[in-house]
Formats: sequence, C-alpha cells, structure tokens
Amino acid sequence: SLLYNLWSSSSSKPEGRSEPTKQPLKKPKLPVGRFDEPEESSIEREPLE
Repeated sequence: SLLYNLWSSSSSKPEGRSEPTKQPLKKPKLPVGRFDEPEESSIEREPLE
C-alpha cells in the first residue's frame, strides 16, 4: 500500500519530485538483484558438477 502511494504521488506531482520518489523504488530492486545473483551461481554450479 505504501509503495502504491509513492507511485501515485510521483504521477500526481511530477515537479522534479520523481527523483526522491525513485530512491525508495530502487531500494526494493536491490534485494531483487541480489536474489538473482545467488540463483545464477547455483545454476552454473549444476553443469559444473
């Protein structure tokens, strides 16, 4: 709900406020990319064995 509110606020107030609103949006993407890294390592280890 909080994320949705941030998005709505950015679309409602596109007055250069997109920058500060993008910061919190990028935060959740950080953990997502980290999950992809270990997943790829596991897949690469399978064929190596």
